Amino acid sequence: MATRSAALLALWTRAASGQPMSIHIRSAPVRSRTESVGFNLGITWYEYAYTQAWAIARYLRLLLIPVGLTFDYGQQPIRGAAGIPGALLLAALLTGAVIAWRRPERRWLAFLAVWFFFVLAPSSSVVPIRTDVAAERRVYLASAAVFLLLVLGVDALRRRLAWPVRTQPIALGVVALVLGVLTFMRGRVYADTEVLYRDVIAKAPNNARGYVGVGLAMVQSERDRSSEAFAMFRRAVELDSSYFAAWQLLGTMELARQNWPDAAKYYTRALQLEPGNLPATDGLVRSLIGLRQFDATLPHLDRLGDSDIDALWAVSTHLIEQGRGVEAVKYLELIAKRAPSAMTVAMLSAAYAQANRVDEATAAARAATSAAGDTVGVYIIAGRAMMIARRFDDARAYLQRAVTIDPASEPAKRALDAAMSARP
Repeated sequence: MATRSAALLALWTRAASGQPMSIHIRSAPVRSRTESVGFNLGITWYEYAYTQAWAIARYLRLLLIPVGLTFDYGQQPIRGAAGIPGALLLAALLTGAVIAWRRPERRWLAFLAVWFFFVLAPSSSVVPIRTDVAAERRVYLASAAVFLLLVLGVDALRRRLAWPVRTQPIALGVVALVLGVLTFMRGRVYADTEVLYRDVIAKAPNNARGYVGVGLAMVQSERDRSSEAFAMFRRAVELDSSYFAAWQLLGTMELARQNWPDAAKYYTRALQLEPGNLPATDGLVRSLIGLRQFDATLPHLDRLGDSDIDALWAVSTHLIEQGRGVEAVKYLELIAKRAPSAMTVAMLSAAYAQANRVDEATAAARAATSAAGDTVGVYIIAGRAMMIARRFDDARAYLQRAVTIDPASEPAKRALDAAMSARP
């Protein structure tokens, strides 16, 4: 329920990009422009240009009739015949601008056209922007040319038709009222995240990001809607199998459910799309630990550094149980630097002993036990480490202390018996 949803959202916040992720998907990982703008990111220049013909025609329509505004158009280019009307409209506008430029008395019209297209050119020409094929904010500055032309046209019509002076404020009032109502209605959509992204899906049904937005809103719900959210994320990858965030969220949900096989599968797919993503790497490591595939975690764990202490601890303790202290040392050293504790240092002593680094093992055991207080486990581990290092006197002393603290501890008694029977 609410607690489970909160836990899942916390996992996603950690998994999104190394930064807290907003519910608005486009604010997730902040990247350089070289990763979102360019000719080698999966969209050709001609696909993008064709899409922009469709987009610019849509911008112009929205400037005149602001109905159908869309928060997120997604990142899939327009294909098929949908862009043809826009291409024809652009060709007509450009032709009209050239004709106007050739007539001195009409050059102001050409200037407005140049203003409109030049201001749009950085985002709406042939250089693909992979993260958003269209965005209404791109036309804000360019719209000045359209509104100026509109005002001049209405004024010319007013003078030609000789509108009575009284009708002008009435007409302006009606227009302002209509636009105000439309603005209010559109603003209400932004008041609820799920409503906002459902609006995106309704207007751009092939936009995978819209489904992820709805799914994340469900995760934030006060009641458990994880099954619905999961279906939304699945739909997102069905629409766009290259959408990293959706695969990562599927992995995050399965990780929260402790469904280790599916979590590992989804995180593996996410990392195929973004091999260097550390949060996805962390998710895969945790999934593999859940599957007890510890060896498979090692190449991924090395990339994480000390960012996930729990994963480091799980893997390093497994390695020590397998007698592979040589491999465990570097992980335990990272833990000891990041979150030092008597137990960590005791485990490090065991790893040093297995690596035949006797002096370091002895020093670590001494440091661990001096800070252990009445923690029996620390003395047991330190004693076993000293057995491996063949420091039998130290081993017996630590294990005798463990038995003194807890005479009922079977592990302590068994370890002490082994130490007492060992050769000096």
